[in-house]
Amino acid sequence: MKEKSENYAELILHHPLFCLLDSQSAHQLIRHFKSEFVEPEQIIVVDGDPIDCIYLIISGGAEVIRSVHTLGNHREMRIAELKEGDFIGLSSEGFASRTGLRTASVKALTTMHLLKISLYDFLQFLKQPQIRYPNLKKLSEEFLLIQFIRSHHTFQNLSHEKIQTIVKTARNIKVSEGTCLYKEGDLADTCYYLLNGEVVLLNLKKSSSTVVKINQMFGEEEFLTKMKRKESAYAKSDSEVLIMEAEIVKKLINVEHSSSLFQKVISRFIRNK
Repeated sequence: MKEKSENYAELILHHPLFCLLDSQSAHQLIRHFKSEFVEPEQIIVVDGDPIDCIYLIISGGAEVIRSVHTLGNHREMRIAELKEGDFIGLSSEGFASRTGLRTASVKALTTMHLLKISLYDFLQFLKQPQIRYPNLKKLSEEFLLIQFIRSHHTFQNLSHEKIQTIVKTARNIKVSEGTCLYKEGDLADTCYYLLNGEVVLLNLKKSSSTVVKINQMFGEEEFLTKMKRKESAYAKSDSEVLIMEAEIVKKLINVEHSSSLFQKVISRFIRNK
């Protein structure tokens, strides 16, 4: 197993993107990967799907294909081939996509041995202080937030482009332990996404508390409705959060034509003002 790990680490170190890694860091990265085997003709990733993981090819080959539409006809065009040592989802310059969505499909040409790492685990690796890939880290954070927002009922009717705009305009702040982000009774004009650290939500009336973990949203229950906060939020440790402003999100949401439950609630609230 140790010999295999050495071989896998060497594949990473030989990839142009990871020229800044040392051997120890490459071995740390390998520990996040899990082995997978795929058969010939199996689709590994699909064009347009969210980038939620990355693959390293250990053996075998695959083709990168893109759908082409011309004069009402649809066909698949092979645009590249991948082999041992190549990544699926990464190029020599960074992510193969800047939007968080796959830009092509990948299909196995032979039986393949792959190493797979989730985007979340990849981000945890990038967050280590000795790892010097700020752009990869920033995009990983954005892609994870995009996926979280896409799955959240509050934003379920927004297009991918509008969700991207929300993420791009979110403010990144660092807060020290004990900092109050908002108090019970405050106007809820923002919501938050926890990147690092820990936040605790306190409801004094119910004498209850909830701990927010990394990559979770909080403060969104009253968000956009101009309701007052039902709880207070404090940094339990030194933390980093993204703040999304209600005024920005409102411009991207068509209340009158939205069919989501959340937007109906907003519509009723506005009518009753």
